[in-house]
Amino acid sequence: MPLPDDVHCPTCQKWKRDHPAVVATMKARKIPPMETWFCKCPPDGAPVVDERATQLLRYANLPEHPDGPKTLENFTPRRGTEDAQAVSREYAEVEASFRVLVLIGQAGTGKSHLLEAIARSWLARRQVVKYEYVPQLLEHFRHAYDDEAGMAFLDVYDRYQAADLLVLDDLGAEVVTKWVAEKVTTLLDERYRNGRYLAIGTNLTREDVAEAYHERLASRLWDVSSGTVRTVYLRATDYRALGDGRRRQP
Repeated sequence: MPLPDDVHCPTCQKWKRDHPAVVATMKARKIPPMETWFCKCPPDGAPVVDERATQLLRYANLPEHPDGPKTLENFTPRRGTEDAQAVSREYAEVEASFRVLVLIGQAGTGKSHLLEAIARSWLARRQVVKYEYVPQLLEHFRHAYDDEAGMAFLDVYDRYQAADLLVLDDLGAEVVTKWVAEKVTTLLDERYRNGRYLAIGTNLTREDVAEAYHERLASRLWDVSSGTVRTVYLRATDYRALGDGRRRQP
């Protein structure tokens, strides 16, 4: 006997698993049902879960804060942050003419806030973003490098290179050994040479980077001639030194 029309989901046209006619039919069948026969749409009124957005957010590894996410809208501008804020807004639009953004400033000037805000803007446009605190990045590298499986390090390395936008916060906060200098220089140099998007926050000078890592890396991050890199200084004082109760921005 044919099933009534209302056994079909109006959205996907598959069977409603809990419909009485479907339940009776399944009991009468001699073969087990296949999951592909049944509707998997959320019940009426239930929130629709965007699996792709969930996966992108999990991969992005964005920091969590008690007072909520850092965005361009809730960034508090101060004298000395104007250029960085303007350039960050441009970069957040995804179609920026330059590929590498370097934000330079001392602790508390707003670098981390702007980097996270950029990452969230890209993520809202369904771009693949990877955000990492540089010391934590290197910790992942070390664990993978020590792994007995020979391909573990390459797998982790490729995971970072796969992102449409790689955001690295606090370059220079790590202890720079020869191994660290080699891995960081290789990662950043590869994105630069291949025209991949990269945003970095640091309090190091060009001389610091050349001495601690490699002159090649310093040359990349302070490239003023190719149009590939935009290096911006945040010259504000530390938000944490303010005595007027304004919200702190790292």
